[in-house]
Amino acid sequence: MASPGTRQILYADRLESTIGTLLLIHDREGHVRALDFHDFESRMRRLIRLHYGAEGNDFAVEDRAAPTTIRRAISDYFSGDLCAVNSISRHNRNAPLSSARFGRH
Repeated sequence: MASPGTRQILYADRLESTIGTLLLIHDREGHVRALDFHDFESRMRRLIRLHYGAEGNDFAVEDRAAPTTIRRAISDYFSGDLCAVNSISRHNRNAPLSSARFGRH
């Protein structure tokens, strides 16, 4: 959760893929904080609250396009370049996300 008096701002973007619309949550530094299909937005927001606290108090989500490098890597992944996502910077509240979640060890 954010320290007292501070609120983390996260950004939401929607990306079209060959198998459906993705919902991407990222931060101002260009780290991916969450990624899922838009059909699972309520689950994603619930999981974000577990990491960041109460939406509106500890964090807020605003609409903003993801950096081009993230959008391109995801597009390339769905076009068959399965290693493209290796270039995406990922982070959760306290530490970088596990590489194992992206198929890297």
